[in-house]
This record gives sequence, structure tokens and C-alpha cells, in this order.
Amino acid sequence: MEFNYGTLGLAAILLVIAMVILFVLIIVACAKALRIIKENHESTWRELGSPTLVLNNSISNNFRFYRYFMTRRYRELGDQELDRIGNRLIWLGVAYLFVAAGLFVSVWLIPV
Repeated sequence: MEFNYGTLGLAAILLVIAMVILFVLIIVACAKALRIIKENHESTWRELGSPTLVLNNSISNNFRFYRYFMTRRYRELGDQELDRIGNRLIWLGVAYLFVAAGLFVSVWLIPV
């Protein structure tokens, strides 16, 4: 039985498309989360280093922002909309990691 590498290449293309879609969804969710935190929870926004989506980005700001959501500290604020977006961000991040791992494996399996 012969392995069909064309199918594997198609899978890699579909995984790249999925990664792009997930990336866009993550950026949109991050923008919404930042807007809510800045407008409704200014002290938390300052605690996170006053992050913005593009301009005030540093490694430490990004790390604080992602750690804040991955440890689910956003739930302490009691903001239902932020809870919903925070939960979505976590699931999107997990899905992105699984798709990236699948892409890595599929590309690794394609012969040069």
C-alpha cells in the first residue's frame, strides 16, 4: 500500500488556512478584551502595562496580558462580557496550538 503525499500536502494547506482564521479571531478577541478592560476596568488596564493592540506592545506587556487571561484572573472583575471573551480567547489559543502542532507534523511527514 502506497502513502498518498498529495493528501498530506492538502492537509498542510488546510491547516495553514485554519491557522490564519484562528489568528484573525484571536486578534479580534484581544482587541475586544483590551477595549473592555481599558473602558470599564482602568486600574486593571494600568496594572497590565496599559497595553494596546499594536502601539504599546512590549514583550512584558504581552506576557502580562496573556498570563492574565490564561490564569483566568479576568473572572475576578465580574464582567460577563469580558468573561465570555476571555473564555473564547483561551479556547482559540488552545485550538491554535493544536492546529500548529498538526501543521508541524504534516510538514515533517512530507518528504523533501
